[in-house]
Amino acid sequence: EGIILKNKNITEEEFINVLQKDAYAEGKLLYMYYMNNGKFSIFKNGEKLKLDDIEKHTHEAMKRSYADYADLIKGTTKYTEYNDYTNINDIIKDVTKTSNTDSSNNIRKRQEFWKKYKADIWNAMLCGYSDGIDSDNNLMKNNDLCKLPEIDGENEFLRWFKEWNENFCITQVKREDKLKNECSNFNCFSTKSKKDNIQNKCQTACINYKNFVKESNKQYEGQKNIYDKKYKNNTKKDVPDFLNEGCINKKCDCISMKFSHKDNWEKYFDSLDSSDIKNKCECLKLEEESNTSGRYISKGDSQYHPEYKGDGKINYKYEKGKPKALPSIYPLNCAEKVADELRRYAENSLDTNTKLKAQESHGIFTTEQNSTNNDISCNIYNNTTNGQKYTCEHNGNTFHDNDEWDCNKGTNNLYENDICLPPRRKHMCTKQLENISTASITTTDDLLKEVLITAVNEGKRLKKQWEKTENKAHKKKKHFLCDAMKYSFADLADIIRGTDIWKGNREQQKIQERLVKSFRNIYDNLEKKEHEKYKYGTKYQNLRSAWWNANRREIWNAMTCSAPGDFLFVKRGKGDGSDVEFLTFSDHKKCGHNKEPPVYDYVPQILRWITEWSEHFCELQEKNYYLLKEKCTDYIQKDSKPTKDPNNKKCNTCKTKCEEYSKFIKKWNFQYNNLEKKYNELYDKANSNKNFEELSIIGKLTRRSNNEDENLIQFLQKVNTECNKPNNVDKYLMYTSDCRTVKFSNTIDTNVNKPTAYVTHNTINGPSSTPTASTETNINYALREYAFKIPPEGYDGACKCIGPEPLDSCPENDTTSKYCNNFVTVPECITKKYKDDLDLWNNANVKFKTGINNGVLVPPRRRHMCHKNMITKNYEKEKNAIENFKNDLLQVAYNEGYFLCKKCDKDPRDVLSAMKYTFADIADIVKGKDMINKDISAKLGNLLNNIVEPRSPIIWWKYNKAHVWHAMLCGYKYGGGTITNVDCNIPNEEFTDQFLRWFQEWTENFCTGRQKLYDKLNSQCEFAECDTTNGTIGNNCTIACQEYSNYISRKKDEYLSLKSHYDMNYRTSKKGITEAHEYLKEECRNNCECFLNHIDDKNKTWKNTYETLEETLKGKCECKKIEPKISPAKPIEPESPPLGPKPATPLPPLPNDEPINTNILSTTIPLGIALALSSIAFLFLKVIYIFSRIYIDMCGVIYVCALCVWIYVYIIYIYIYLINVFILKRKKRKKKYRKKNY
Repeated sequence: EGIILKNKNITEEEFINVLQKDAYAEGKLLYMYYMNNGKFSIFKNGEKLKLDDIEKHTHEAMKRSYADYADLIKGTTKYTEYNDYTNINDIIKDVTKTSNTDSSNNIRKRQEFWKKYKADIWNAMLCGYSDGIDSDNNLMKNNDLCKLPEIDGENEFLRWFKEWNENFCITQVKREDKLKNECSNFNCFSTKSKKDNIQNKCQTACINYKNFVKESNKQYEGQKNIYDKKYKNNTKKDVPDFLNEGCINKKCDCISMKFSHKDNWEKYFDSLDSSDIKNKCECLKLEEESNTSGRYISKGDSQYHPEYKGDGKINYKYEKGKPKALPSIYPLNCAEKVADELRRYAENSLDTNTKLKAQESHGIFTTEQNSTNNDISCNIYNNTTNGQKYTCEHNGNTFHDNDEWDCNKGTNNLYENDICLPPRRKHMCTKQLENISTASITTTDDLLKEVLITAVNEGKRLKKQWEKTENKAHKKKKHFLCDAMKYSFADLADIIRGTDIWKGNREQQKIQERLVKSFRNIYDNLEKKEHEKYKYGTKYQNLRSAWWNANRREIWNAMTCSAPGDFLFVKRGKGDGSDVEFLTFSDHKKCGHNKEPPVYDYVPQILRWITEWSEHFCELQEKNYYLLKEKCTDYIQKDSKPTKDPNNKKCNTCKTKCEEYSKFIKKWNFQYNNLEKKYNELYDKANSNKNFEELSIIGKLTRRSNNEDENLIQFLQKVNTECNKPNNVDKYLMYTSDCRTVKFSNTIDTNVNKPTAYVTHNTINGPSSTPTASTETNINYALREYAFKIPPEGYDGACKCIGPEPLDSCPENDTTSKYCNNFVTVPECITKKYKDDLDLWNNANVKFKTGINNGVLVPPRRRHMCHKNMITKNYEKEKNAIENFKNDLLQVAYNEGYFLCKKCDKDPRDVLSAMKYTFADIADIVKGKDMINKDISAKLGNLLNNIVEPRSPIIWWKYNKAHVWHAMLCGYKYGGGTITNVDCNIPNEEFTDQFLRWFQEWTENFCTGRQKLYDKLNSQCEFAECDTTNGTIGNNCTIACQEYSNYISRKKDEYLSLKSHYDMNYRTSKKGITEAHEYLKEECRNNCECFLNHIDDKNKTWKNTYETLEETLKGKCECKKIEPKISPAKPIEPESPPLGPKPATPLPPLPNDEPINTNILSTTIPLGIALALSSIAFLFLKVIYIFSRIYIDMCGVIYVCALCVWIYVYIIYIYIYLINVFILKRKKRKKKYRKKNY
């Protein structure tokens, strides 16, 4: 949009290029969104959200966005109520008119134009989606994405109605789950539940769910009425049946199942599946109705000026038996949380039947005077009054850009120094209060009528003034009107309470005089109890504060009565289950009319004005920035050169606008310095060791009342705790202001917590309506623009009429890549010869490797990164130090791109993946986050601190990283790579923590290396067979198995090291426990299945080496010799002698030559066998040793192998032969002996 809006003479080709870029960004950001915050809005098919669920939901969202592009191009969209629609639609009209299409009808031309280019738009979205997942595998797996969606032919309303239904059903389930969780421990009949915070939590959750159903019912009824009138006759279906049709995941039947009839919507808790939770909410609902006497418990009431007793102490006691005020259910910033706490104290201090609350009904009646200009008339009616007159036509315009904040103590008439008076407050419509008759004010109702008329008139004034900006070039945004009403409502509170710091003119002083008299009359008519309660406080301040607390809701409704229906508040929000805050729009129409008032009337006026000042500055700075960009476009626009300018007309125009921007910044910088001085003074008072009484004694308080000073000091003390010690105004604004694009302090502070994400993201080309993927979830304070930089970042050359740098352009073609010739390879760097898949990951050179970085292993790619040309240089002694530093860094990037391309054999996927990781490591090196080298960042930091406007290396990187990536692409191109348009997108890997990034890279490299070894193993062992007689499978297969086993074992050790570091630092987070392999599974997006196969999911351990192989390969690699079973040898009995006559007396045996062992055979034979087997085993070992030598010298070793085998066989044969001879010899001797004796 930004490019188109500034160039209305855009050609058809330029328009399509821009539209494709938008479509690309839409596809990528949708995936990034649903992978991060958006995952909480996706329906889960199981207990856990799966990647498949995210991808399917993203695909459906892409198709719907594609259809929205169609309606925009064809001119059939109903979404026209945003600021830039008219301009965009006019440009589309102009482009399609001149388009070469068959039809002459303009409407038909737009339809044909879409038909002509819709495939290009869808393909661009697919490219963005593919780049978002960093893989095209999903596209190949999902053939449905390759077909053009047919959804662009569907009616826009019907399409959106279905989408609304789907989101409603998902949200209803999540809301119900949250309600169950909050009310699980509550018991309606338990006294303990009611005393503790258990009841408050459950009651808040019930109210939250009730309001969700109530608001959803309004949305549903509005859409249902349109459907019944216009579409039901065509579809022939009732709404529930229509909504169920074609619902993704088939989980959109909640309307038909739970809300098919109007009664179902009105019985809010009937939709709950749990009858127990329903009964609890009904119980709380009845209790609320019986105890509050019609006063609805506040959801977001604001501030509080506490009640003082005679001793001056704040009364925080609750009235016994009265229900406590509940905390706001709206997302609040830290200061608003403090204000909400004070609001609850104030609400609890009111008596249940206080006379300070109006007894009559003061209805706000609204009529439409003229439907063409949406003029709304608000009238207040009660028993005595019939309308009022608007008397502020001639007050100044709050929204006029030239109406300045008055910071001059001599003219602004403020009770405080160094404070600026808002033009809105100066022009407030308070005529009704100036002219009240104090004699007629005796009751709360009398005064409330006058205050309500004042509020109505101020709201009407603000609306009329906003409308005057509608036809201007820079139309005010709608939420600016809501903000103005919010701030005027809070200022009206200070006027009523008597705490307004603007003395103003005589009319303002008269208001205070009349209010004092009016409240004296009200005080005199109070009953004894309240008369005693509110007798303290200067000028009835305690009474006035209590009166405001009792009636503020009606006053807010009067203030917002004139607000148009489609005007919404900006508010903070969180995705369900997400801890990341972002700015969005509330779902309450008419600036929250008939809703709980915003909390700002309890924020002290000084702090409130400081916040309002910052938001006003951001609005005007954005406007002036765009004007500067428009006038200097020839000097900053990428892919362009300044046109011929013989009279320096363009140059002078640009310089003039730079001077105007400079004056604007200097004026607001001066105001900021005053505000900063005042804030620091107040903060120091609040957070000194002295208490309020001591400060009062030494005279460090202002001329205001002690009550006001103590309230302000106590508020800042609580803010100091709640907002993480905002010790300067910039930090306070970071947490409280809706301005998210700038920071006001130029000091470098890297310890500031991350604030909420931006509504818009400020880029080098100005604020953009589309934040980058990185800004969605990880906004860093240090990346915000410095508000008062002159000229703004990126315009130093433009304001001197110096054209854009060549490196602003991506070197994707011959024209834009000419500057690549300026780079050469660094002599100190040599070709990268390491192997990612086989080289060891180790902790060499890691800082604190035995401490906080214990377990970290460095990728070989990072270890071999060459930046020798920067390490040895002392830049501080060089003339153009920062420029030289940048040139050397660009040279490093060029070399990395070149050598990585050569190393990876020009494989685009491998090269670009490695380049993105290297680019992220360079980012960490520059920003000082690298775990190996911090010297380079320190050098840059020293250089940046010595310039006139110091900034951090993080900011320097932000504005130079595009040049670094383009230089790396130059090296890639010179190395033989081909650059596509998608490659020109700057990688966002740098936003992932360096260790987690390395961990993911390790997983990818593991899978790559394992696949190569697996392929080799499969090839070498394909025809090999396991010989179980000797346990061999062939030489080549054995070697392949051993290489695979060694690799897996080594990677197991590396994984355990990396996992130990992960477990210590990342395993536990706010979202719960995520195991290392679960994290990698999610991050790798189906690219790491091989790694996950090695992890035992149940035991979370690494599997055995060959366990993941197929059974056939596993059996071959685990081939073993199967020994034959040998039966034990039977003992040999000696032969019996021949029978003969029995000798009379046996002769004594002859003495033996040596001792005789009768079981010699049973022992010598096994021994022989054992010796034989040992010899065979030794022979087997010898053969293995010989086989290892076959790899060195094949022929010679084969000969030695054969010789050894024959020698061993011969020795065994001789051994057995000798044993046999010995046995036969013994037999013969015995036989001979017996024969002789016989």
